[in-house]
Amino acid sequence: TSDSYEGTARDLGPAAAEYFNRVVKDGDVVGLTWGITLAAMVENLLPEKKHNCIVVQMVGGLGEPGAESHATGLVSRTSMAIGAALWLMPTPGIVNSVEAARLLRSDRYVAQVLDKARQVNVAFVAIGAPTQTSLLMRGESIISWSEMNQLIAQGAVGDIALHFYDLQGNPIETDLKERVIGISLEELKSIGRVVGVAGGMDKMNAILGAIRGKFINTLITDAEIARRLLEVP
Repeated sequence: TSDSYEGTARDLGPAAAEYFNRVVKDGDVVGLTWGITLAAMVENLLPEKKHNCIVVQMVGGLGEPGAESHATGLVSRTSMAIGAALWLMPTPGIVNSVEAARLLRSDRYVAQVLDKARQVNVAFVAIGAPTQTSLLMRGESIISWSEMNQLIAQGAVGDIALHFYDLQGNPIETDLKERVIGISLEELKSIGRVVGVAGGMDKMNAILGAIRGKFINTLITDAEIARRLLEVP
């Protein structure tokens, strides 16, 4: 249920925040995606000044702009907690056509933020799973069920920053990928430290695919998922 999903997110928040405060150093360019687990992390961040840091929104806004889990708010609150400069992505995270996405990416301000996102050296990302309770599917305002069913039919088990992949970590190729305004999975793989924050058994395959695809190299999760991952051959 969405209650247990949000409960898991809340439980991971303090651990993720403690890790954030420990690993983010002066001069880092920190990137964030969006989601309930990241909102729980940001909520638990200690106000601790880091010098010459930049916090970058790595994917456009998704869902209700006022929601706790919205990328813009997460980036703003993080930059306030550590006294960092702020780079916001002034676009929706996903648009209706490939053509519209191309136009937006060519906008000067959007292009500048996408460039800055490629300079991120520490990223914190939520890992989504294509389930009824996922944040992505609430009210079908972000993507429709028919699109989601098509992704599932192609083997999608999870997404990071709206880019879907299968259990082996292979990106799912659809036009959806071209309609996303944000960092790509390939760009994510070139970042030095990518911290996935996710838990709950409904995220097991999504987490496993993210590890196999090398989209994350650090994971903050719950004990049950950690145990199951260690049993995977």
